Amino acid sequence: MEKSTFTGYLNGVFAMVMTFLTSIILVAPAPIMTTIVENSQWNLGQTGYLLTAIYVVTCIFVFVGSVSIEKIGAKWTAVISLAMVAIGGIMAFFSGDSFVLHLIARLIVGIGYGLYFPLPGVIVAQWIPMSQQPAWLGARTTISYLGVTAGFYFTLPVLDFMHSWQATLGFYGIITAALFVISIFVLRNPKRSEKANTAEQSDSKVGQIGLARVVKNKTIMRICVGIIGVGITSIAFTDYLPAYLELVHGFDKEASANLAGVMPIGATLFGFIGGLIMTALGSRRIIALSSLILVFFGGMLVIFIDNYYGVLAGAFILGVGSVGYYVYYSMVPLDVSKSDPSFVGAAFAVILACGWLPSFFIPKIFQTILDLGMSMPIVMAIFTIPTLGSIIVQMFIEETGPKAKQQRAEAVIQFEN
Repeated sequence: MEKSTFTGYLNGVFAMVMTFLTSIILVAPAPIMTTIVENSQWNLGQTGYLLTAIYVVTCIFVFVGSVSIEKIGAKWTAVISLAMVAIGGIMAFFSGDSFVLHLIARLIVGIGYGLYFPLPGVIVAQWIPMSQQPAWLGARTTISYLGVTAGFYFTLPVLDFMHSWQATLGFYGIITAALFVISIFVLRNPKRSEKANTAEQSDSKVGQIGLARVVKNKTIMRICVGIIGVGITSIAFTDYLPAYLELVHGFDKEASANLAGVMPIGATLFGFIGGLIMTALGSRRIIALSSLILVFFGGMLVIFIDNYYGVLAGAFILGVGSVGYYVYYSMVPLDVSKSDPSFVGAAFAVILACGWLPSFFIPKIFQTILDLGMSMPIVMAIFTIPTLGSIIVQMFIEETGPKAKQQRAEAVIQFEN
């Protein structure tokens, strides 16, 4: 598209608002986890499922969302997504202390989140001029981390206002319901020509081929193995760090939530810079390895340094490392496919699934280790160890950046001469 309109930019802004709100809802139970445990008589493992349930369902429904966008358009996919998130959120008002009902509610939220996940990229591609699209997609990543930060910082004040953790989660459901109503009148699908419909059918077939190519690509498959470890560490710390800081380090709820919120702040600040560094170096592996080392080091700092500023530094480093690896695995599919959209989309979905699906087991393992009599610092340290596995796997993943490609091209020329 050559130019955008007010409607186009309005659609883009709405996608960013959705990104911000869904990111808040994703982590909302984390800063109030100890409150939930105290008032519901659940254990930490059960409460953790309120967070990990969304990750698991998202891995499934992100594919459904892609199909839905193709069949009924981005607007109505967004409307359905917001409706599901709103229903799941509002259910918290009526679920009392029932773990089953709250888990079902969060699974419904996860369905909506999965349907939403591919939406911002599609809306940007449909409505925003190509020259502006990288900036908008970069803003999507930044806004996502800002939403996670807001979830850590705002949820406790909402709890004080609403007076119960159920009403706190329900509050976000009401906000989403309001956004759902607005979406019906604000969002638009672009007008479609017969040529566009034919092209989309062709793209769908190409997308199926792209998935087959992804599975056969050794570099992508190795990243899928590598992301499992760092994914477990990152999700475990996102879910349990506020509770850990309160129960082990003795910080109050507000300080614990604020310190945990430093993780996404670090990610927000470094996300853009990491991409610039990667571009300047022309190398991917150095950023990947450095990021994984930072995740491990930051996690250990948070666990074993019983000092406010040490924890602050550790949480920041953890966030920097997490987003650094995100930037890495977002770039590699572009490198190995020469920016083929069908390959890139399929690769990102498969990598995401490998990184998020193991999170389903985190709460159960977490609580089982606690029940065996191990201390919470040891439990958190155990969840840091998988990142060491990611570091080892990363050492066997070849460089894909432009510098390596140039060196390989020069080697071929020398060989031929």
